[in-house]
Amino acid sequence: MDSQATTVITGEGVALDVVPAGIGLRMLSALIDVGLSVAILIWVAVAQFNYLFSNASAAQEALFILLVVFAVFVAPVLIETATGGKSVGRFVVGTRVVRSDLRRVGMQQAAIRAMVGLVEIWATMGGLAAAAALIDPKNRRLGDLAAGTVVIKERVGARAVEAASKRADAIVQAHEAPVTPSWIQSADLRRLPPELARNARSLLMRGAQFDEQARVRLLAGIASELREYVFPGPPPGVGDEEFIAAVLAERTRREAARLERNRRLASSFLRV
Repeated sequence: MDSQATTVITGEGVALDVVPAGIGLRMLSALIDVGLSVAILIWVAVAQFNYLFSNASAAQEALFILLVVFAVFVAPVLIETATGGKSVGRFVVGTRVVRSDLRRVGMQQAAIRAMVGLVEIWATMGGLAAAAALIDPKNRRLGDLAAGTVVIKERVGARAVEAASKRADAIVQAHEAPVTPSWIQSADLRRLPPELARNARSLLMRGAQFDEQARVRLLAGIASELREYVFPGPPPGVGDEEFIAAVLAERTRREAARLERNRRLASSFLRV
């Protein structure tokens, strides 16, 4: 994953690693979109309003104003809503606007971005938008902050989808979706420190190398540490080794399920 990746929590509580679009990509896509809007306005003005500024009627002036509003506000909102955060410029550079939880943007978010964009992009020639993006860690402009959106690198997101899919497949194939006791499946299993997880796994794999007393002592120590991360604890009669094995198996099962949700959500949010 790119070193600029940031973890975003989706509405389903799933963590996805995404890479915010850099200021360069954002400026390039904005130049393309603004350039197209200006080109359309110029074409309309030349084709339909040859005498707009010298001998124009009130109706002609009103129509031209409506066309300007359509080109700089209405059209971007409709396109962004219909394509789920795309525009011509973003399609070219491979970026997409998404909500902060990576859900598809709606008309409300698109309208807020476009409305703020009238000031930070059109009124200031993009200067205010560029300044805000340079300051924000995720390169968001003021419209993104107001709408709760972020522009991400969609092509990097696609690679993340593929990587998540491979990790999920590898875990399921290696462990064959381990079956765990019902008591651990319903337990609150907090994130284990990496060192504790490694020690627990190593002890289960190499336990036969220790004499019985040392093995029992090590199992008791690991089980005692693990109990701080599992609530409620194991029911009566569950031994230390059985407890450790159940925790590690459930951890693997949940990780495989999380990666599968990650893959499906990322496919839904980041791909066309």
